Amino acid sequence: MQVLIRDIPPEGLCVDSDLSPAQLQLAGAQEKKAALHPPEVALEVEGPVHVTAEIRPVGTTLWVVGETTAVVQLTCSRCLKPFRSPIRALFQLRYLPLEELGKAAEQELSAGDLDVAFFQGDALDLTHVVREQILLALPMQPQCRETCKGLCPRCGQDWNEGPCPCATDEPDPRLAILQAWSQREQTGGTSKKKPRHHA
Repeated sequence: MQVLIRDIPPEGLCVDSDLSPAQLQLAGAQEKKAALHPPEVALEVEGPVHVTAEIRPVGTTLWVVGETTAVVQLTCSRCLKPFRSPIRALFQLRYLPLEELGKAAEQELSAGDLDVAFFQGDALDLTHVVREQILLALPMQPQCRETCKGLCPRCGQDWNEGPCPCATDEPDPRLAILQAWSQREQTGGTSKKKPRHHA
């Protein structure tokens, strides 16, 4: 998604476009959200990715404010079934000419400078930022719905489809100490030893 710099008027330019998953290198690929997303969660984009953005020139700087929306297929972290989920991401970036990269590197970055990007030549390419925003918008633990009951840790039965034959009244071994203490309290507490009398 490229915008020619000469086509951006002083009052700014609004762009509205659809990008195919292939253009974003997401088509048919099992994309992982490296370092920010569990490797076992795959991403597949369904249909086009819609992008709207406003580009305003301020001197040699280009301010970009936009929104990207898409529908992706994820795997539920509870029941492990695939499901469709809408994704919406807002972004705001300040693009500087690549020639100013050296000046920016010499200056200490502040919190507001973390959204700085660079462009080169006579065109601004927004493809990378759109792809990045889609990946960053993914949930860390996708859920098909908030009420998903997940799988039985013993037999793997999907609890959304009904109960499993596993026993549900077996005590949790992690609570054995608390249960033993509760039983002693109900029976009158621990028996006290009588003091011994020395002759």
